[in-house]
Amino acid sequence: MLLVCDQPAVDARVIQRLIALGETSGKTIVASSYADTLGVPALFSRSVFQELLSLGDKAGAKSVVLRNGERVASLSFPEGRIDIDTWEDWEKLGGASDSKTMKTTPN
Repeated sequence: MLLVCDQPAVDARVIQRLIALGETSGKTIVASSYADTLGVPALFSRSVFQELLSLGDKAGAKSVVLRNGERVASLSFPEGRIDIDTWEDWEKLGGASDSKTMKTTPN
């Protein structure tokens, strides 16, 4: 399973749904579907591990997901489009009621 930490809508239920679809679909990859694409969180069977390990530093797992759609089961997860990459993203989601007390100073 591949998860990222900047998607606040990912919870135990999403993970359970990925696993269940993986078990019932027979596909080697289960990827989340949102914003007209497939992405993480995603579940990869062991048979895909070597492909993932062979990715270069600039390539992401999404390239493996999109390489062959026949082996991918898609899990509808529209909330996956929400990610937090900046402090402003966090504030837009209502993550800080007082940004002055929450913000940290960079090293």
